[in-house]
Amino acid sequence: MDSAGIPWYSTGTVNVTQGSTNVAGVGTNWANAGLKVGDIFTIDKSRLYQITAVNSNTSLSLQEAYQGATGTSQVYFVIRNFAGTMQAQIAAQVSELVNKYESYIDTELKQITGPAGPTSFPYRGTWTTGRTYNGLDVVQYSNQLYMALYGHTSTSANAPGTSGTAWKVLSIAASGDIITATFGSGPGFHNSIFRGKNLGSSVTAAQWSAIGGGTFDDLWIGDYWVIGGVNWRIADFDYYFRSGDQGSGLLTHHAVIVPDANLYPANMNETDTTEGGYLGSKMYTANLAQAKEKINAAFGSNHILSYRECMINATVNGIEISGIWTNATVELMTEQMVYGGLVFKSGASDGTNIRFRYTVSCKQLNLFRLRPDMISNRMSYWLRDVVSAGSFAAVSNYGGVSYAKASSNGMGVRPAFLIAA
Repeated sequence: MDSAGIPWYSTGTVNVTQGSTNVAGVGTNWANAGLKVGDIFTIDKSRLYQITAVNSNTSLSLQEAYQGATGTSQVYFVIRNFAGTMQAQIAAQVSELVNKYESYIDTELKQITGPAGPTSFPYRGTWTTGRTYNGLDVVQYSNQLYMALYGHTSTSANAPGTSGTAWKVLSIAASGDIITATFGSGPGFHNSIFRGKNLGSSVTAAQWSAIGGGTFDDLWIGDYWVIGGVNWRIADFDYYFRSGDQGSGLLTHHAVIVPDANLYPANMNETDTTEGGYLGSKMYTANLAQAKEKINAAFGSNHILSYRECMINATVNGIEISGIWTNATVELMTEQMVYGGLVFKSGASDGTNIRFRYTVSCKQLNLFRLRPDMISNRMSYWLRDVVSAGSFAAVSNYGGVSYAKASSNGMGVRPAFLIAA
């Protein structure tokens, strides 16, 4: 019984067929239980059907053909219509109102706009076999919309998406990526929205295609794959696009990935020195190897994109004095990538000498711009900026900016890298 006191009957299960007014019961006792004409039948409690006949303990007839998907052993509910009660009158009025609304949705609103106006391509619901379709009919099948190329009766051989099909896939998925459908694709828009969806345990062919084409359809900042027990999270789209010292720069569309947690602890150098900068550190020459191996195993080495970056190769008393352009793949992040600006890294000038500041990684990753709380993973991890003669920049396990002596073994490796089709 529902909270308003209306009794519900739901003994057994039912078999229903889309487009049919007949309902078959399994383990039901409808006639003996006193169900009658005027009672209301429903499966999902949103679409209501008035019962026009109780044929037996296992057979009902509905006033309107069933509009949902064909199914067996379905849980159902019947609202008992005790004639003359206020509940019965309200239930009948609600049923009439809902059916009128659903009829309007089916016949008027479920249309795909075409050249001849909003009724050009009628929507016919979920595709089923044994049904006759007309040319330009639109159906949903396997989470995608398809349009009939010509009139035909549906069979498994001409199902949407099969070879030699009578259907043409439409560009907008029935899963309803309404944002993309409304505002379009590309890095500009996809960099501005945090979604945080679990994308599964591997990158699908469709996702590689969306990355390779630069549309990034159904991929948003904060989305992540769980591979090898690690959450690999999308931090930015096309962050390095058109950057670099070669030709027109990097012209491969890509997504920047950052793991949620540190991959392992390691030091920057065996002693407290920053001589040689990031490129001269043990982190760069040896300690990132384990991260690269793990990342290659998760995404495939052919999908890890190499890009050109200008990184520090010489320091004097903790001052970065020179750098070189080099091929980068899996690298520690900079203060700018995490915080959006410099914090502990030394200033642009000491009053006489201009510090070396030619990094391409000079803007905040959109993951941390949209969700600054994700900067902190409650672990301390290294950044690649030189802070002093003996320390590199870091993020504190308390969530604040920090730095640490280069030989510190308790600091974690949380790198960023690019994936591409």
